Amino acid sequence: MPSEYDQVLNPTEPATLSALLKKGGRSGNTVTGTITFRDLRQVSAWFSRSDLRSWASDTEVSYKLTLGSNGLVSRLWSSFTAKGVSENSEDFEGSTIIVDTRYAGWGAKVSIKAPDPRTVTE
Repeated sequence: MPSEYDQVLNPTEPATLSALLKKGGRSGNTVTGTITFRDLRQVSAWFSRSDLRSWASDTEVSYKLTLGSNGLVSRLWSSFTAKGVSENSEDFEGSTIIVDTRYAGWGAKVSIKAPDPRTVTE
C-alpha cells in the first residue's frame, strides 16, 4: 500500500493503467497527464486502502508513464503536493512528493508455493 514515501500509482492494476492511459496524452512511448486522489480512489483498490486515501480528494498527481517496445510499463514518474494530510502525517502538508519507479522483468517465470500447513494459522 502506498504511503508518504511510495509510488501512489499502481500501473499493474488494469483499471488504474486504463485510467492513466485515458487521462493522459501520448507522445511516442510516453503518456503524460494528471489524476486526482478522488479518481484514484474510484479505480484503484490498492490506493483506496492506502494511508493517503483520506488526504484531500482534489489532490492532483502529475505522472509520466513510459512504455517499453513490448507495450508494457517500463517507468512511472509521479509528483503531487500533499494537502489535507491525515493527523499522523502533518509534517508532509505542503510538501511535494516525487517518486520515479522502474519496472523490469516482465514475463519472467515465477513459482509460488503454498507454505507448509504446520507453519500457518487462521
